[in-house]
Amino acid sequence: MFGAMVRPVTQSTSPGRWSALLVEPDRARTQLLTDLLRDLGCTEIFAVRDPEAAMAHLEFRAPRIVLCAARMAPVDGFEFTRRFRRAHGMRSNETSTVLTFSGVDRSDILSALNAGADAILSFPLSRTQLGGMLNLLDTQKRAFVRSATYVGPCRRRGLVSEEGGRRLEDYGAPEALAAMIAAMEALFENARRGPAPLAAVERPAVALADFLRAARRDRAIDEAALATQCKALVRQFADHAGNQKSFDHAFAPLRKFLINVVLKDVKKPKLEAEAA
Repeated sequence: MFGAMVRPVTQSTSPGRWSALLVEPDRARTQLLTDLLRDLGCTEIFAVRDPEAAMAHLEFRAPRIVLCAARMAPVDGFEFTRRFRRAHGMRSNETSTVLTFSGVDRSDILSALNAGADAILSFPLSRTQLGGMLNLLDTQKRAFVRSATYVGPCRRRGLVSEEGGRRLEDYGAPEALAAMIAAMEALFENARRGPAPLAAVERPAVALADFLRAARRDRAIDEAALATQCKALVRQFADHAGNQKSFDHAFAPLRKFLINVVLKDVKKPKLEAEAA
């Protein structure tokens, strides 16, 4: 089914009107992305659950952006992107393709680049992140290459990345971050069954403190204040998590707080060191 397709493609050109294609098997994440895109002014959102359906859609339409889950089966987002970039005769080849992840490592970045993705995004995802990415894709889109075997953004120029790198993954503590996210996900499931007991807060609070400690490296930390703050943050998360449709929705406020308030002084010294 993944062949070169040459049928007419239409694209919305009315002012203030644009479309997006979601390739996402998870219903909760589809809903999250739909909500964020609508909030950003997207008027046409099409969602499919697999690459085959996505390619059929792209025969006829050229959305502004394709947001595709990187990890799917049996065909993953990397393979979808490779095949999309090899399908000649489609105006939609120039559509920006963004791969989405729950967690990203260096091999994922290289694989996305080699496949022909324009950019990557990592969950949990906020309106600010997605809006910033759309802006960068509009203003800093990489040079487009056409050859016998590839039609897409230049793979020698790297990926478009979020301005300022405002992700928890940017703070240099991947193992501690993964442990914290896992603990918070377990608490989320607990909270959805009813009010979480105090004991359920202990493990994620410790994991959050460990992440902050690792992210700050050797910066001075008041351990007693850190433990108190982490328990309060996790308790607040647990109190509202039960009413949220997905973990991504529930974690978004805490994620934003960690980046904008708690960790903001960690990023500054790092940037200053890189500029020196």
